[in-house]
This record gives sequence, C-alpha cells and structure tokens, in this order.
Amino acid sequence: MELAYTVPAEQAGWTLKGILHDQLRLSVSQVRRLKAAGTLWVDGEVSGVRRILRAGERVSLQLTEPAPDYPGEPGELDVLYEDGHFLAVNKPQGVIVHPTHSRYTGTLANRAWAHIRASGGDGCHIVNRLDRDTGGVTLFAKNAWACSLAAVEEKRYLAIV
Repeated sequence: MELAYTVPAEQAGWTLKGILHDQLRLSVSQVRRLKAAGTLWVDGEVSGVRRILRAGERVSLQLTEPAPDYPGEPGELDVLYEDGHFLAVNKPQGVIVHPTHSRYTGTLANRAWAHIRASGGDGCHIVNRLDRDTGGVTLFAKNAWACSLAAVEEKRYLAIV
C-alpha cells in the first residue's frame, strides 16, 4: 500500500519522523520496517527519518503487510460496512472473534480474513474484540496503518438489556 503526503507551509522545518508519526500516524515499528526496506522517499529519493522537510516536498512510502498467521476460512459473514481500509461485521453470539492456541480455526477472524483476501486485501487486523457470548459490531482493519488510525483512547459501549 502506498501513502503520500505533501508538506504544508506550516509544517516546514519538521523532521520526516515527526510527519510520519504525527500526521500519517505510523507506529514506531512501521517506521522501522520502512527504513529497513528502503521504501521511504521524499520527492522520489530514499530518505532518512531525521531529514528536515521543506514546504511542498512530497513524502511517499510503501507499506508492506504481513499476512495473518491464521488461515482464512469461508463462512457466513454479516457485512455491515466495507471500504478499502475497514470491514465492519455483525458478530453473532457464540462465535469467538480471534484464533487462540486452543482454537485456531472457526473464528470470526478466519472468516473475515478469507473475505478480505478474496477481495484482494493483504491483511486482517482485529480493531475491537467482543466476548464469545456477546453479539455486536466487530471492526477489522485491512492493513496495519488503518488499524493504527482506528485506535482510540476511549471506548463507549451501548447495551440493550
């Protein structure tokens, strides 16, 4: 997945690292992988993260996405919303959200990964988890960058009893 960002005048003088973390919301590990792979560019040239940026420079990067370490499995999936970055599904009661050591298959994540892979996606990240006996909306990110965008510091739940 390729991302691009043009540095506005008010961010001239920022380091590339600052733009990557504060504006593109990349994690430290994502930035580390970009540096190691040499897939971080400013105006088309490979760049280090300490570079001081000027207004109008174009930052671009190529994120690689490791595949999940669990298999995709076809199965019923009640899709509520889907776009290029997210998949929201209605999790039925009694279904486990993610694989564990004792249960590697038959989970909602296995079904979601099969669905995402079939539509050309590269990754499957669980944004929120619900207990096995709880039904409701479960959000999957199709890449690590989208997952980091979906991270929130406060969660609110609505329960109907």
